[in-house]
Amino acid sequence: MLTWDMRPLLGQIRCPALIVQGEKDEYAAPQHAMDIASSIDGAELWLIPDGKHMIPQENKAEFNTRLLRFLKDHVTHEQL
Repeated sequence: MLTWDMRPLLGQIRCPALIVQGEKDEYAAPQHAMDIASSIDGAELWLIPDGKHMIPQENKAEFNTRLLRFLKDHVTHEQL
């Protein structure tokens, strides 16, 4: 049985966050990602239609493009 619950900690996240989940994820409903995103100030949610659990492997090009755009928009060279 899983006893660790991260939900109380999500509000402490202060860095940019991109929450990514496939709408057809076999392990979590879209509401799971929506709840995570709504718990982190300023988080972006990307629910991928027809996406399953392994988004980076299912559609590498789209995932990489979106992730790189997110990083470019939210991370400065000074933060690296």
